[in-house]
Amino acid sequence: MIDLPLAGKVVEWHQLFQVVYSALGAAVAVTIAFSVAVAGATRFVEARRDDRPGQAGVWAAVAALGLAVCGGAIALGIIVMTAKT
Repeated sequence: MIDLPLAGKVVEWHQLFQVVYSALGAAVAVTIAFSVAVAGATRFVEARRDDRPGQAGVWAAVAALGLAVCGGAIALGIIVMTAKT
């Protein structure tokens, strides 16, 4: 992998890379969830304005689901950061 004599003894490279790709995956997932929430809210407003209540309800549920995923990610992050290991 990486051959750094001094840093190789201090840094655990496997754990560092695991944190990096886990954080990248979480960032992508939360970004997609928030995008779904914004898209659902936008489509909800459009459907409501066009007097389509059934379609508006579905889009409201999509927006709520996206916001719930984002809220869950925030709660999980707080729990993980405050947990004592």
